[in-house]
Amino acid sequence: MSKRQAANTAAAQGAWYAAPTWQALLPWVLVLVSLAVRLYYLRLTHAQPVWWDEAEYLIKARNIALGAPDTGFSLHRPLFFSVAMAGFYAVGLGELAIRVALLVPAVAAVYLTYRVGERLVGAAAGFVGAWLFGMHYMSLFYSMRILTEVPHVALCLWGTHLFLTQRRATVVLSLPVLVLAVFTRFPAAFMLVALAIYCVISEGTAALRRREYWMSAALGVLVTVPFGVQSYVAHGHPLFAWQAAGYTMPSMDLMTRLQGLGEYGRQVQPSVGWLLLALLVGGVFLLLVRAVWFRGGARGDGAALVLLWMILPLLYFCLFVRPAVDRYIILALPPAFLAIGYCTVRIGELAGRVHGSASVVVMLAVMGWATVQFLPFADRIIRGKVTSYDGLRDAGRWIKENSGPEDVVLSRSVAQLTYYSERRGETIPEDRTEFDAMMAARKPRYVVLSRYEPHPQWTRNVRADALGLRVIAGFPKGRVEAVVLERLAVP
Repeated sequence: MSKRQAANTAAAQGAWYAAPTWQALLPWVLVLVSLAVRLYYLRLTHAQPVWWDEAEYLIKARNIALGAPDTGFSLHRPLFFSVAMAGFYAVGLGELAIRVALLVPAVAAVYLTYRVGERLVGAAAGFVGAWLFGMHYMSLFYSMRILTEVPHVALCLWGTHLFLTQRRATVVLSLPVLVLAVFTRFPAAFMLVALAIYCVISEGTAALRRREYWMSAALGVLVTVPFGVQSYVAHGHPLFAWQAAGYTMPSMDLMTRLQGLGEYGRQVQPSVGWLLLALLVGGVFLLLVRAVWFRGGARGDGAALVLLWMILPLLYFCLFVRPAVDRYIILALPPAFLAIGYCTVRIGELAGRVHGSASVVVMLAVMGWATVQFLPFADRIIRGKVTSYDGLRDAGRWIKENSGPEDVVLSRSVAQLTYYSERRGETIPEDRTEFDAMMAARKPRYVVLSRYEPHPQWTRNVRADALGLRVIAGFPKGRVEAVVLERLAVP
């Protein structure tokens, strides 16, 4: 083989990336670029109104730390996210500090996608996959929201990374971290299932003799104890929230379940384009071949874990959960992008046989094309949602300034108004008779009607004075979307 042929072959095999300089530099590129993009959008979104589910996590955090009202918190939500945020309120910080702190799991998720991908599909494929995940709108948009999607992905990646290092100390810590991911967002349990199957594939019964696995499992059980005890004391069952979350899984026939695949496909395709979808299909096929061909070896087992990690949550949400919401499948995105990275690198290897630098060109072309596709899409969504629910934010703040701590607010947006007003809230009932009874018994100071949530039919054509109310304010100024009504007979 000539020197030129040897150089071409080395380049095609990714030897350029094996150089110590690249190994040290590119992870920092991921971190710095991801952080810069997220800091840019944090500057834009740091004061945006919270959504109803964001408000639920925040009011529970403030309740844990300060005993503030938490009316509107749904009992099916796991607690760890709110517990973690409670520390900020306990030391006198608030929403802005929480938003800044959430940059840590946001950037860590990108970095850890690379580190996990490096072990499972190779450094080059891991880099491409991590870059794509960091630029995709789901990763970017939900990094700007106080929601569990990105933090639970970061915890899953961290736990998986600790496990894959196969050092005793890190393996012992892996399951406790994954358990915290589950108590951040319950579907993280699929990561535990994927790793369990991976252990069976790669180690068989020998896994049962690994002392560090048993130690890790024991610590994982210990981590669940405080959550189970709290659930039992508060609700009479250690898994109450898990059971309550079952409302998202309605009874469906087979065809309706299969329609979920199409629904998620229609949601995701515009954000990635046909080129990346083709690379995803190619990557899944290549990983499947690798998993079968190298079964029992590190290469095949790593491919199997990527496929399990992607397919398990995807099938669960497509077949069992409704409605089909894009963010539900975010846990499947890192392995999906790793599959795309793997296919890209394999194509680059073929191109490298023609010219030594072609493998790098292929990688950069895919990453560049994806960035040009992803960022404008994410930008439109982030900017388009900056003012959503601003009427409720302004109404809640006005109520806080014009009420006492014991006053009650009726609305159909209880969590958000509880968060901004720091007053207890109740839901406007569907039946007019129940509303009249609530007005007499609870004597709410304010009632808020808005365009943000569905309201009972009877509220649409009724006069305020017929309800014993008067219109006192409307928000936001200039385009009223939330109206505050005050009870006429205030003691």
